[in-house]
Amino acid sequence: MTRAGIPTAERIDVGHALGDLLPIGRKMTRPTQLVYRDRNGDIHECLGEAFDTTHNVLLLIYPTKALTGSIIALPEQFKRLA
Repeated sequence: MTRAGIPTAERIDVGHALGDLLPIGRKMTRPTQLVYRDRNGDIHECLGEAFDTTHNVLLLIYPTKALTGSIIALPEQFKRLA
């Protein structure tokens, strides 16, 4: 299972690895290709976009290829067999 982990950066500026996604002087950016390494060390090709909501900048980053693993999470009561 791949995991992105909890972001450690408190802010993203133009010098940050995701700095190319920032919509400086714009409301949004076009989809931008980037490479992301997860906590497992696996590399993922992704597309990223950013949206400026006046109060926040939202980053949307998604893989361009299907992920190799899957997980199904169920509430504890569904895990018991009758």
